[in-house]
Amino acid sequence: MDRKVVGAVAAAVALVAGGCGSTAKPLSRAEFVARAEAACRQATQVVNARTSRPTRGIEGFIERLVAGLKVESDAFNKLTPPKDMQSTFTAYKQDLTQFSDLAKRFSAAAKARDRKQMETINRQATPMTTRRAAHIRALGLRACT
Repeated sequence: MDRKVVGAVAAAVALVAGGCGSTAKPLSRAEFVARAEAACRQATQVVNARTSRPTRGIEGFIERLVAGLKVESDAFNKLTPPKDMQSTFTAYKQDLTQFSDLAKRFSAAAKARDRKQMETINRQATPMTTRRAAHIRALGLRACT
């Protein structure tokens, strides 16, 4: 086999084994909290933003909520917390993904005026909201709500 091919294959395997090239070392607790809170503030601005096109009621709010959750999720996926915070942070991100999926389903139910489905989704979201609050406290995040 050609040495260049062997070298390329070895490099590709090393990248995959090493987390797709990510060698991010864990942040300090203070740096992690500062970056996470900045992400939360940015997400909150998206949720609270007034848009140029009219979006009324719950549908408009859910649309902005989904956009804010994406901003938060994208930013959090770039963070590497200290090792002692990793399991809580991972659980928080999993809940964030699930909550975002529920918000999208809620938006579809609201557009369809399906009150029963909206109530079901709301009941499913309640435990996630409680867990999210517990994760936020455990991670020491004050700007995230």
